[in-house]
Amino acid sequence: MVSLPSLHTNYNSGYTKSQEKCVISLYKTFSLIIIVRIILVIKMKLDRLLEIREENNLYQKDIANILEVSTGTYAMNEEGHDTITLKNLIKFCDYFNLSLDYIFNFTNNKNYQNQKNNYSQNTLCTRLKEIRKQNKFTQTKIGDALNIDHSVWCRYEQGKTLIPTIFLYEFCQKFNISADYLLGRINEPKIISK
Repeated sequence: MVSLPSLHTNYNSGYTKSQEKCVISLYKTFSLIIIVRIILVIKMKLDRLLEIREENNLYQKDIANILEVSTGTYAMNEEGHDTITLKNLIKFCDYFNLSLDYIFNFTNNKNYQNQKNNYSQNTLCTRLKEIRKQNKFTQTKIGDALNIDHSVWCRYEQGKTLIPTIFLYEFCQKFNISADYLLGRINEPKIISK
């Protein structure tokens, strides 16, 4: 395991000056990425998870059982310490007949007329690409906007990887578009307000 060099000037790491600069640069970049992710998780705190659970007189362990996760995992999601996976968020919404847009606080309507359960991976891929192109964004530009590599974004558009909840949320906010529309849960595009 490589230990990171101290930022103190009197520290002798055993690295050449060039190697030390490289390691420090990587350390700073990695730290920035972690900080950005923490800020995004805090920004996206899903208060409505708690609200819905309490409205239905359920405990965290009850929701954890519905989602087939540990109580600790769900507690971290509900309290905003960790991001709920998109599959589990969809499962939560399906169980309570809610839209993702409602959970994301994009709307005060709990669900949409003719809302479908689950999601369509093919529809998601197609709509992510369509919205990106309509807004004249390249994969590199959207990657930069979301602070991810363009190759990662490419995997989302190709359906090789399901987009994480936090990036779906950020994408919806950036382009004022419904998460439910992107996921194929509704057929008509909905514009969200920020």
